[in-house]
Amino acid sequence: MILGHIRHWLALTANRRTPSGDGERRVVRIIQATLTALAGRGVSAITTWIAIPLTLGYLGIEKNGIWLTLATFLTLLNVADLGLGYSVMNALSNAYAHDDKKQAGVIASSAFFMLCAVAVVIAAIGIPLIQMADWPTLLGAPSLSQAEISTALTCAFLVFIANLPLSALPKMLAAYQEGAQGSMVTLCGSLTGFAGLLTAIHFRFDLPGLILGMHGLTVGVWILASAWLFGWHKPFLKPTLRLIRFEVVRQLWSQGWKFFILQLTGAFALQCDVLIVSWRLGADQVTAFNNAQKLFVMALMVQALASPFIWTAFTEAQARGDVPWMRRALIRGTWMSLSLGISIAFPLIFIAGPFIAWWVDGHPEAVPSIAVIAWHGVWVVVFSLLQMGSIVLNAHGRLNLQMLCGAVSATVNIGLSILWADRFGPSGVIAASVVASTFLMVGPIWWDAHRLLWKPTSESPATSPCS
Repeated sequence: MILGHIRHWLALTANRRTPSGDGERRVVRIIQATLTALAGRGVSAITTWIAIPLTLGYLGIEKNGIWLTLATFLTLLNVADLGLGYSVMNALSNAYAHDDKKQAGVIASSAFFMLCAVAVVIAAIGIPLIQMADWPTLLGAPSLSQAEISTALTCAFLVFIANLPLSALPKMLAAYQEGAQGSMVTLCGSLTGFAGLLTAIHFRFDLPGLILGMHGLTVGVWILASAWLFGWHKPFLKPTLRLIRFEVVRQLWSQGWKFFILQLTGAFALQCDVLIVSWRLGADQVTAFNNAQKLFVMALMVQALASPFIWTAFTEAQARGDVPWMRRALIRGTWMSLSLGISIAFPLIFIAGPFIAWWVDGHPEAVPSIAVIAWHGVWVVVFSLLQMGSIVLNAHGRLNLQMLCGAVSATVNIGLSILWADRFGPSGVIAASVVASTFLMVGPIWWDAHRLLWKPTSESPATSPCS
């Protein structure tokens, strides 16, 4: 019986059998998109780990710490879309559930030009500020020049500005439950960026050249992907000025700013740890901490990659009123996420140190302590427990409690990280993240998710801000 069940789902995933209903169709799309994303992220992870000894040997421990901090800076700036990407994903998922291509075009056009306007404003404010700050002092790298660091930061900032309007593309594909296509573009971007990094190292470029070689070429791949999406695959989504509706802009923003707060708290939960280590303990401590973080983030690869595809499936199910499927998916998804997180994190605690030591052979200062490794393992388990509850609330646009708890958690996290970094070193920073998330996020999110699906009321929010 179990073997027959496995054969059934394998046939569905390979498109050799037609799903029997909406529930099966959603699960199949999630599996297909996650497997494609997993392949893409696997390639990205491999290239990232290959790049660690290359950049470490090329740049040296201090300058490599700045390189990693700049990469973190780019990731942290992803929240600068003001949450519009997730708001668009919810809105387009709702349009997809109702097969409304006209409304989808209005949403896509309004969102795209909103992001263009945000990019212009951020560029006008950010570029002058970058030139004013004393970066060697702020980043704990006094031996490096202000000109080199500020130039590298400016390059990273310009890459981000160019990518901001394109950041909605993968969410548009996910909204139509076509995440596999978006994952393929991400895969191409990773390979292109890695080739750019190797080229920059070969020609002995400095930090600005590495930034443009790796991250700039990745943006170029997404520009080509936008031409494919809007020109051939889904021309009804092509951004057009005449389709902008200020009512839709207002509605997208009404939900987007809440997602923005949640994005900020998520960024603080992960990316700010590296920045605090650099600020309080020095750039020479960043590499070891970052190596542990990258390894344990890989342990969450399946859950993280599946999240947007599960999210849009819940959004479509909510639009169709399929509450029984959502309840089953929440329970099963949580057990799967938690089991996977524990089964990967526990053995990784014991092998992470020797693996990193082998990988960065000759650089013992790049190997994290056992305390840093163990706390990252606990962090994986906490994230695994939080994931499905957050997805359900996000898909329903139920954000108020999440936003409040996330803001409080991020504030406590930053304060504890600064205090514990001075007292316990790098392990205190990740310990602060674990404590803040466990006590201020897990309980409230699960209480709200349970109340939403098992005690629905007429006050439950609409899926889409543009419905």
